[in-house]
Amino acid sequence: MPLHCFYTRKNIISKEVVLYAGLCYAGFAAKRQTCKEPLKLERFQSFYKACPEAVLDIKKYLDEYQSDHAQSSIDFQQLLHSLNFLKLCKYSSSMDMD
Repeated sequence: MPLHCFYTRKNIISKEVVLYAGLCYAGFAAKRQTCKEPLKLERFQSFYKACPEAVLDIKKYLDEYQSDHAQSSIDFQQLLHSLNFLKLCKYSSSMDMD
């Protein structure tokens, strides 16, 4: 099922939607998400280093902050890419230290 059926870019509605969409963006198609919840959470957290609830809270906070400052809302996919980038930066910098 396409992602746009579950959310609009400005309205992420639940942690289940965050989990599903995040795993899809990470490369886990819907047919690979038929596993149990703990495995899905482990996959999500290994890719983004945050639980779906935290991502949902970050998204809501950013939407509120940006609406107060007349900026456009951050795209959900951009948020997930940013979290993954920060995770990669953390690990690459720790690997560079010899």
